[in-house]
Amino acid sequence: MCSSLMLDIRKSNPDYMTFFVDGTAYSLLQCLQNKEALTMPQSVERLRDRPLWWHTFDMSRNLLFPFAGFLGILAYILSDHYTRFDILLFVVFFLATGIGATVGFHRLFSHRAFKAKPWLRITLAVLGSFAWQRPLFAWVVRHRLHHAHTDQKGDFHSPYIRYDGTPITGTLNQFLHAHYTWLHWYDPIIDPQSPLIKDLYADSSLRWIDRHYDFLTVMSLLIPGMLSVLYYGTAEGFVRGVVWGGLGRIFISLQLIWLVSSVTHMFGKKPYVTNDGSTNNHFLGWLVMGEGYHNNHHAFPSSPCVGFDKGQFDLGWLFIKAMWKLGQAYDLKAIPEARRRQFRKSSHHQPSGSLSTTP
Repeated sequence: MCSSLMLDIRKSNPDYMTFFVDGTAYSLLQCLQNKEALTMPQSVERLRDRPLWWHTFDMSRNLLFPFAGFLGILAYILSDHYTRFDILLFVVFFLATGIGATVGFHRLFSHRAFKAKPWLRITLAVLGSFAWQRPLFAWVVRHRLHHAHTDQKGDFHSPYIRYDGTPITGTLNQFLHAHYTWLHWYDPIIDPQSPLIKDLYADSSLRWIDRHYDFLTVMSLLIPGMLSVLYYGTAEGFVRGVVWGGLGRIFISLQLIWLVSSVTHMFGKKPYVTNDGSTNNHFLGWLVMGEGYHNNHHAFPSSPCVGFDKGQFDLGWLFIKAMWKLGQAYDLKAIPEARRRQFRKSSHHQPSGSLSTTP
């Protein structure tokens, strides 16, 4: 679905191949234009050594509180006590924060797949923080390292191996680690001078957003709550807003994005040659704004379009395309068709519990 615009980009941007990544082994190097980023040691914190209260609080914030919101949505639905406004609130915040995470945190900030005007950068960073996936800088450093060491030692959320190189055995253990429990093992320590993040750290607006992540997570609940109060005019309206546009929405969106880390590294089709377990999942491709075409992404990490093959729907790309046409996004990095054909291979399924590295 991207081919027509890719031709337009080539005409309007003769430097479209800048930052092009032709293999996952070089993705971080190409994105950062800095060779030392791949070889320098990365400081990390062993989260598992933190006290029990921290793990309890973090699990409550990531799982229990959002799950309570999800149960609230189910209660409203089962009791037939919901309105079109509730559904609208859920859809708007689900899409807006999803765009913030997938287009902002992922394609813009982590991979520099395109450039954006300052207002759009700030908006995407705020909306991405509303998605409750931890602060911007940690997200970017973790993801850039994920591409540098995919499914190897140094990858934070591989189903096959922990960051410290410890192998993970058993399909269930592999799924759980890649889906959620990795959040309690290791996290990067942010060094402003590191080539992994100094390009973003130089932006004072992004520093403010990263530093005030906890404040923004609270606002992600208050804003839908207050909008619902304005609509219903009651205190119960605030609860509805927090449930539909806040916690319940957060639970569903987190589960979907975590499925990209787990399912699309274990099950699915692998049409492109990559030295990792990344696969494509059509179902997640539609639900997670194109992110489910994960093998596509690992083959061409700096492409602003992930769902670029026939029949693939990439809502994140449609947003970028719209911003480009409005003049708010620019310098989009297109994929040369010859390079796509070079990395294409006969489509096959990734077996569960194993890592395929053979082209």
